[in-house]
Amino acid sequence: MKPGVEEYLVSRNVTLAKLKFVECNDPIFAAHEVKSNKQKEANTCIHPYPNIKIRWSRYAFLRDALERCQQCQGPILIVDARD
Repeated sequence: MKPGVEEYLVSRNVTLAKLKFVECNDPIFAAHEVKSNKQKEANTCIHPYPNIKIRWSRYAFLRDALERCQQCQGPILIVDARD
């Protein structure tokens, strides 16, 4: 995020769920084969899901974040700015 964006969102009572990127336990490409961002993404996972590629693990991440969020009682807007 650009400087100041997180502070602004927090000041507006937005609950942030940040992703922590990790290497997948079972990468599709060997490190020396990665030549593009698309290939890099294919080897990237989200903590704590090192066995699920990022394209699918973000859904599990969001499900778990919503289950943990006690104050999330009203309408919820999920924004994924990566794509």
